Amino acid sequence: MSGKNYFVATVLTVLSLALGVTAQAQWGDPLANLKYGTRPACPFDCDSVTLLVSGELSSTSWKVPKLMSADRVGDSFCVRFDVLFNDGATLPVVVPFDLAVPVGQLAEGKYKVIYIFYVDNPIATMPLVPTIVDTFRFAVAPPGDQNCDDVVDVQDVVGMIDYVFSGSLAPDPRDRADLNCDGAADVFDVVGLIDHTFLGGTICHPCRVGPRPLYGVWRWVRSIGGIAGMERTPETEGYTQTSIYGSDGIFEMLRDSVLQIRTPYTVRIEQAPSFPAGVVIRYGDSGQMPQLIESVTPDTLKLMDLCIDCFEWTFVRVR
Repeated sequence: MSGKNYFVATVLTVLSLALGVTAQAQWGDPLANLKYGTRPACPFDCDSVTLLVSGELSSTSWKVPKLMSADRVGDSFCVRFDVLFNDGATLPVVVPFDLAVPVGQLAEGKYKVIYIFYVDNPIATMPLVPTIVDTFRFAVAPPGDQNCDDVVDVQDVVGMIDYVFSGSLAPDPRDRADLNCDGAADVFDVVGLIDHTFLGGTICHPCRVGPRPLYGVWRWVRSIGGIAGMERTPETEGYTQTSIYGSDGIFEMLRDSVLQIRTPYTVRIEQAPSFPAGVVIRYGDSGQMPQLIESVTPDTLKLMDLCIDCFEWTFVRVR
């Protein structure tokens, strides 16, 4: 490149940078009051995690940030937004915005998110895209971790006591305070957390035992048991049967789509006579026999009646 051309290129670059700085000064910082978080605020490893971003546009001279990409490498995310200039701007009023970026289920551990905002420059001769970069950290915490710092310690015990006895803000999700998976946060959960923290006692994981994985609609496919080890199916019995476990603590059983039973239910870890300790479903005054949860996966549920020579029931999830 000749000296003259190099000089011209340099002048153009300096002018465009100067115009960019002038533009930023003239139009102001487009983003204000940026805040970051997750939904749930303190997720378990089976929760579907969503990254949350909120803030305000300082005026209508820019459009609401738009997601460009969200990339993950190991325990780090890089999330990019562009903030475009608005040619049809109206009054220079503050414009609030809320953005959500679903990232799905994550293993227990600590994560870092780098947020990058590419801001359009409306005046520069050569496009200048200043960046606003912020870093946010969050944890997918183990059971018992009330403050979501990825460790269970005395601070969690204090927080749990404050929640149960003083009515402080509930954890998100609320299941984080239900340490015995009986559907309620109470003094028994406080005792369980103290035992777990200081004596190494066992607490449940609400995504794997207890009510949460049970929620939904289940279609009966087979039962085996009785004195003779009989096998029953919808085909042999001549009817279909559906069990519904609601998140509101209500159980419904239908045969051929006709409601037969509607009753409250509870789920507790207990020792039943002649059965190993496990997760037991107890129903209300409907005559429905208590059942042991043998296994529950996203697709299949196996229950055992709590009686001698009774049946093991297999269901598949409908939704």
